[in-house]
Amino acid sequence: MSAVREAAEVSRIALQLADLADRIAALPSQAEKADPLRNTTDVVEIAESLYRNRRDRAKFFDDSLFGEPSWDILLDLFISSERGVQISISSACQAAAVPASTALRCIKLLIEKGLVNRIDDSTDGRRSFLVLSDLSRDRMIGLLQRWR
Repeated sequence: MSAVREAAEVSRIALQLADLADRIAALPSQAEKADPLRNTTDVVEIAESLYRNRRDRAKFFDDSLFGEPSWDILLDLFISSERGVQISISSACQAAAVPASTALRCIKLLIEKGLVNRIDDSTDGRRSFLVLSDLSRDRMIGLLQRWR
């Protein structure tokens, strides 16, 4: 085998090893497998930090420069659900930090996309709660774990 072919083969193997190392690093650790809530706690802290940072921006810049009310709603619902707190639609609108009409349009879209479920309050017919769908929760955890 020529030196050029050997070098190419070594490069190919090195790339395969790097890819394998990335895959191994992405696997959950034994501690994470044994205690899946540990993972959730970490990502809830990340979500809280993201949400806080988004609110802090408004103290320094005009909030109209940054518009992602659907993301704010998803963050708030994720944090709240992991903390065991139910969120009403009006509370979710406040978390979005936009006019209620805009927040309601976002909520409608999130429901249509299957990311959020609306649940009627059994004790108060005038109120409904929002919860993340299982799909949405799994996606939030996956994304936040990547940012960890």
